Amino acid sequence: IDSINILDARLGIGITNPYFDLDVAGSVNTEELYISGTQVQSSAVELNLLHNLPGVLLDSSIISLYATTGINAGQGLTGGGATGFLTLDVGVGDGIVVNSDNISLDVITSGSTANTSSNSGLELTSGGLRIIGGCSDNQVLSWNETTLTWECNYISSLIGVISGSGEPGQVAFFVDPYEQSGSNNLFWDISNSRLGIGTTSPSRKLEVAGEGLIGGVILGSEDIGIASKTDLINLLPSGVTINGSLTSTGPINAPSSINTINGIVISNGSITSGSWLGSVVDVTHGGTGTNTLTDHGVLIGSGIGAITSTTPGITGQVLLGITGEDPMFKSISGDISSISSEGVVTLANTGVTPSTYGSSTSIPQFTVDAKGRITNATGINISSSLLPTGTEGQMLYNNAGTWTSFSGMYWNDVSSRLGIGN
Repeated sequence: IDSINILDARLGIGITNPYFDLDVAGSVNTEELYISGTQVQSSAVELNLLHNLPGVLLDSSIISLYATTGINAGQGLTGGGATGFLTLDVGVGDGIVVNSDNISLDVITSGSTANTSSNSGLELTSGGLRIIGGCSDNQVLSWNETTLTWECNYISSLIGVISGSGEPGQVAFFVDPYEQSGSNNLFWDISNSRLGIGTTSPSRKLEVAGEGLIGGVILGSEDIGIASKTDLINLLPSGVTINGSLTSTGPINAPSSINTINGIVISNGSITSGSWLGSVVDVTHGGTGTNTLTDHGVLIGSGIGAITSTTPGITGQVLLGITGEDPMFKSISGDISSISSEGVVTLANTGVTPSTYGSSTSIPQFTVDAKGRITNATGINISSSLLPTGTEGQMLYNNAGTWTSFSGMYWNDVSSRLGIGN
């Protein structure tokens, strides 16, 4: 014992000046520890848990400041409490199924509602989670950008979406801007690549059951025509009937000599035999407009009137054109005496004797009338006017009207000198 303080009734172990009734400077080992008469129940291990522990030691008076002391059931939950084991249960609502180890949404229970729009396009009902159930048959959900909701609408009312239905083979056509339909009146035979109008079993590439209008031409079951006359051509098994005029710009060929056109046999575009048995063909349809012509007459046109003939001419006459009238044959007179049947023209006699006019001493002189005809021919003697012959340098003088060469004067054209008397 290092110190016993009798006066203060203090015992010090390992210390000489104890401050407590028992002051031990070192370790103490005891089996039991009492504080103010109360035994400390904690073991050394339990007490060591508090060693260097930050904060404060909790008790029932301050624990609510540091820990949750109860649980209240919030929205969608049930249960809770303040002490003991607490249980929270998920509240069962529309479409929510709570099992022992999971929570699920009911999406398979059938049912219907009256809702036709929602922000999400979904709804929760007692039957479960589903797309809004107020849509009518064949309606779909579409987004409305104005109301920011999903709405029930028919496809035909949606812009940019084409809807409709039909049967196999029907050709689709629009009945509204965004809706198509079909009809057996417009049918496509897929297997044979044929189009039928008014029939579902076309026998040709295009078959129309009824009349058709193509480029102003009306085609019927037996007739071909136009709007003002639908039966211009009638087609029957026994033959073809043309109810109007036939104008041809090319040859009409009969198939054989047995099959003729009004008794005329046509081979390769040429009439080979037969006679025309019809009435007179007028000029507007390529005919003459008459059934008789004057023998040896010349045919004269009269616009769209019938062709006429002139009175036949006689030998030597010529056909003369007359302004505003039909031409006619006239006899020749005046400078042309006649024209033979061989075409030889004989001119009228002007009285000039056929001869050769002009010589070495005579020149011809002719008289011509206003029509260019020679009416007189004579010769003029020019022998006295002809120059005589001579030798180099001789000069000429007029001897009583006749020019005569002489040597009394001589001209030297080399030296340009004139000699007289030599």
